[in-house]
Amino acid sequence: MILPKVRDLRFVTIRRGGSLADSDHHLLALWAASCAEHVLDFFESAQPQDPRPRQAIEHARAWVLGEVTMTQARAAGGQAMGAARDLRGAARHAAYAAGQAGAVAHVAAHDLGAAAYAIKAVRAAAPEGRSGAAGRLECRWQRDQLPEAIRELVLDDQRLRHEICWSVFDPLSSQTARSPDTPGRFSATLGQGCTSDPFTVQRGANVVNTMSKRDAVVTESDGGRKPDHVLCIGLAARPNPSLTAPDGQDLG
Repeated sequence: MILPKVRDLRFVTIRRGGSLADSDHHLLALWAASCAEHVLDFFESAQPQDPRPRQAIEHARAWVLGEVTMTQARAAGGQAMGAARDLRGAARHAAYAAGQAGAVAHVAAHDLGAAAYAIKAVRAAAPEGRSGAAGRLECRWQRDQLPEAIRELVLDDQRLRHEICWSVFDPLSSQTARSPDTPGRFSATLGQGCTSDPFTVQRGANVVNTMSKRDAVVTESDGGRKPDHVLCIGLAARPNPSLTAPDGQDLG
């Protein structure tokens, strides 16, 4: 399972009633293609005569350039996933990553499918006892490829879909979660009904997340429930003066 039961409107294009701009949709497709391409060798080493996963990646990029239609890119993605069915291990996951990349043209939220399958491929190919470390390195490499325009969106989505994507996404620290162009330090206050940890942190006008001192990542609080231990991503561009830590110190 990769897609959420309830569609996130941030990954639905504006013309379909969501908030995703076409330019950001294109960036998601290109990022997914990069994630899939990074592990493609696992498939091509096992099936050198099968071009379907590479063609799916190429179609994802061609769709961005307007050289193929959404339907063509989606079909290429389906062909790549077909190439995975008789395989096992890293080769199988790499083919699925390519298939997911091709499907981003149709449903933008498939971007995390490409990333998650790529991490699974790296894990499967790693030496015994090293799969976790290998997966974390791959996840960090993927994040390094994120364009700034979609960085916050993707990182937040990774946190929200972490469990349904096999928990492959490396938990973010408060330092790596913050957008590089976000200035200042951020204050927080104790959440209602909580002990000294975690803290709630306001993002924008009415969205409340929570941040644990231990940077534990579980799920997002909607502000109407007792906050869970989560990592806050995408803080407001300016510190909120109404939010202060119990000891008067900023939480950076």
